[in-house]
Amino acid sequence: KPDLTERLIRGELFTLGRHYVVASAMVEITPLWLLTPNVFINASDASFLAQLVSSYDLKQDWQLLAAISLPVGAAGTEYGGIDSAIPSKQLSTELNLFVQLAVSVQPTPPSQLPQPS
Repeated sequence: KPDLTERLIRGELFTLGRHYVVASAMVEITPLWLLTPNVFINASDASFLAQLVSSYDLKQDWQLLAAISLPVGAAGTEYGGIDSAIPSKQLSTELNLFVQLAVSVQPTPPSQLPQPS
């Protein structure tokens, strides 16, 4: 469908349901370590995604980000697995883990570069 293709190219996000309940809280374990539990509930089919995100500043400009996500729901629900065009095949995901190390590199301003003698 050309309309769908155009929307995907624009980067639009899609959800299966129309009614969601979302809860999130940021907990500062230490000044360098933040934990963020999230829950995304599809209010139409009672499936949900539970997620725990951890962000830790290893040192200046170095950050370790990790998230564990657990989709929960019956077959045929958004987070339990939706039906596909292939008979008896569902599109779903299971428990997953994401880990990222981010390093922020700041360019040296020209005025601070060593000058040739």
